[in-house]
Amino acid sequence: MYLFMGAAIAAAVIAPLAQGAIVNEAEPEWRGRTNTFFSGWESFMSGFGGFNVADRSGSFCGCSLFNFGAGSELDADGDIRAGDAGLDVKLVGGQFSTQRLRSVVVNLATWDGCVETTQMKLRLVDGSGAVTFIAPTTLNENNQQIFDDGSIYRSRVYRFDVVDGYLSSGAVTQWRLEFTSLGGTALDAVAIDLDFNTVPSPGAMALAVLGVTVARMRRR
Repeated sequence: MYLFMGAAIAAAVIAPLAQGAIVNEAEPEWRGRTNTFFSGWESFMSGFGGFNVADRSGSFCGCSLFNFGAGSELDADGDIRAGDAGLDVKLVGGQFSTQRLRSVVVNLATWDGCVETTQMKLRLVDGSGAVTFIAPTTLNENNQQIFDDGSIYRSRVYRFDVVDGYLSSGAVTQWRLEFTSLGGTALDAVAIDLDFNTVPSPGAMALAVLGVTVARMRRR
């Protein structure tokens, strides 16, 4: 079910990476459009328990990231470095009471570890209070770099694809991204995009096509 596709993977690198940058970040073509949502983190203020407000330009200010992995702390580079228990991240979003969710794209930059699709899920709550957990449908590793000191940088993109037009059966009143990792992994940067734009139903599309056909017949 899960797909893994490597892209632009580098075995070694000479120049250091910019702190907080996501190499080969996958930016959806709908980012910034109406009914879409973006938040990004290039730095962190708390390694354990406290909230980290999204600090990238254009981020939704109501979105916060928490890590509850025991033994985690901020390292010398300002990344969240997991202890033996690994990362236990909760990325909490805002309220959306009128729209159903179409698509989600998550970019993660990590050091010395990674997050697999089995370690990530999207928690959705609809207007009736029903909770749905959804796993990513695709995973791309967009960059991997190995340094002389043995440290490994990875940037990965996870996509939650449309299911029957939407990711949930009703309007999404709350959402939360959750992911974990093995011990020693450091979280360097995060970006999340959500698309709440409406997709016409197949019936509506058929009616639209029929309307065009009738209009052309009348012109004849």
